[in-house]
Amino acid sequence: MFYPDNNFKGYWDLLVTLILVFTCTLIPYRISFIENETSGWKLVLGIIDILFFIDIIFNFNSAFLNDDF
Repeated sequence: MFYPDNNFKGYWDLLVTLILVFTCTLIPYRISFIENETSGWKLVLGIIDILFFIDIIFNFNSAFLNDDF
């Protein structure tokens, strides 16, 4: 279980945010200007997909604070 005040969770969220910004700028560029993808781009995109999958697993195993209880 990952708690919201855990340092690892904060760093992970920062990493995912940076990857998301990178993806939001990369996808329009790739659609507009790149015709043939190299193996380097495919590797980078594969790593990003794996990190997003790991983030889904982390989010399903994260706790949240509820002040009502």
